[in-house]
Amino acid sequence: MTFNLRYGTANDGNNVWDNRKDLVIQTLAKHQPTVVGIQEGLNFQLEYIASKLTDYRQFGISRRGNTEDEYSAILYDATQVELQEGGNFWLSETPNQPGSQSWDSSLPRMVTWARFRHQNSDREFYLFNTHFDHRGEIARQKSALLVWKRIREIDPNTPLFLTGDFNTVRKKTAWNFLVGNAPLEGECGELIDSWEEAPTRTASVTTTFHGFHGLEVENRRWQDGRWINGDSHIDWILFRPGVRVKYATIVTDNRDGRYPSDHYPVYAEFEIYETSP
Repeated sequence: MTFNLRYGTANDGNNVWDNRKDLVIQTLAKHQPTVVGIQEGLNFQLEYIASKLTDYRQFGISRRGNTEDEYSAILYDATQVELQEGGNFWLSETPNQPGSQSWDSSLPRMVTWARFRHQNSDREFYLFNTHFDHRGEIARQKSALLVWKRIREIDPNTPLFLTGDFNTVRKKTAWNFLVGNAPLEGECGELIDSWEEAPTRTASVTTTFHGFHGLEVENRRWQDGRWINGDSHIDWILFRPGVRVKYATIVTDNRDGRYPSDHYPVYAEFEIYETSP
């Protein structure tokens, strides 16, 4: 699952964290993802999830290199997988420097990654989780290139997943690069988009960012001169060849029109082969 939580100190009126935190717990408990790429989570939000869903552990630090800002954390079900190793790097020209930012990025952006071993099969996989900049187009392109360069260093025989809020839609430059449709600086990604590849998909909404308007967004384009509805998903689950996606859905769960976040979580199920098919 990839899940932008919406940071818990935002002035969101009736959608403040205290009014939706239990919806977050219900969503995770219902779908029971083995691993979750979280975006925008603050430390107290992650601690709340861990206190309610005791099988889950978290890994990562905030984008400032401490516990005081938003995380691109990874949650994992410790009854299913064991964390083998992990780390963080920043989407900048100095990726090993915590809190660094470059290009036209409005804020420090980062990747948290981990290598897991599945306890029932001993198969291993990597999860990279990120949150691209919401303003800087050059930053998104450079970030996609940097993420791919880090991914290509990893043994290609080990399954790898990339989750995130990419703040751009399909068919734009970052997505086209990551899925191998177009090069950047002589490089070309080799990832697959689970939503496009899945043989079974449900809840096919036009956008994954809905601004707490939920399904109303599907029929609501403009309000007070502001663009409300995106034309595609900005939250993706990408993966490297060598595994099979079985199912994908956009999680539109809500309670009387109240949603757990201003983004829909995206959920996908995969089969990791014993050997390459």
